[in-house]
Amino acid sequence: MFNSFLPPSEAINAEALLLTPVTQKSLSSKLDDYLFKVLLDMSSIADKARLLSVSSPHAGLWLSVSPSEGLGLHLDPSQFQVAIKWWLGLDLSYGSCCPLCPEIALDPLGQHAVTCKRGGDVVSRHNKLRDILAESCRRAHLGIQVEMGNNLTNTRPADLLVPNWVLG
Repeated sequence: MFNSFLPPSEAINAEALLLTPVTQKSLSSKLDDYLFKVLLDMSSIADKARLLSVSSPHAGLWLSVSPSEGLGLHLDPSQFQVAIKWWLGLDLSYGSCCPLCPEIALDPLGQHAVTCKRGGDVVSRHNKLRDILAESCRRAHLGIQVEMGNNLTNTRPADLLVPNWVLG
């Protein structure tokens, strides 16, 4: 039965098992690895990215964090349901349109919802990430400057500027 799930090149020879015993764990691992590869091969690019992301080491640790509103580690039930559906690759669109872009139907994986430029979420996430990186640079005494522009060339300001950094 086990070999029916594997290609012939990966099949387990019964005689070889008598000479070298194999654990159930190693057999299950071999089968899981092969079926995951098959799943990836038949997945779209978006599903492939999601599957690789959610299967990487420690990717599921957010599920075991104790909720703490004071630390910002809290999801209300509807937020948790959306997060789990995204994690599992389930349809998040509910057949509806973006409330800020009525002409755009929401995609099943929720990509538009997290990248919509008409809402403030993209800018808010960007600014939070910028601030976290800036604080890390400050702690490393890098003399970081936030949102520093170049008045001479009228270019867009740098989110983070580390003056005189030879590697940057």
